[in-house]
Order: sequence, then structure tokens, then C-alpha cells
Amino acid sequence: MTKTNNAPYIEFLTDIKAKIRQSQYEALMGYNSINIRLNYTPLEIRSPKEITEYED
Repeated sequence: MTKTNNAPYIEFLTDIKAKIRQSQYEALMGYNSINIRLNYTPLEIRSPKEITEYED
């Protein structure tokens, strides 16, 4: 059985996921700025970590 080193692949995927989250956040902020400009109620933008509670 051969061992493989998946560390570079996992690091690559982690970086891609972070970039996707950042672009989604920037898109939400863009929508929010349009809402504010049109005198709509601003969106409340929070991360899942801020609203999810975990039990140990």
C-alpha cells in the first residue's frame, strides 16, 4: 500500500475555499451598499460562526 502526501492538495483546497468565501462576502457587501443607496433597510451580514452555537 502506498502512502500519499495530500498536504499540498489540502492546502490548495483550503485557499480556494477562503477565496470563494471572500468573493461571496464582497458580493453581499455590494448588495448592501445598493440597498443603503436606495434607502432600503441594510442587510445584517454575519458569518455562520457568529450565529451558530456548538455544544462540547
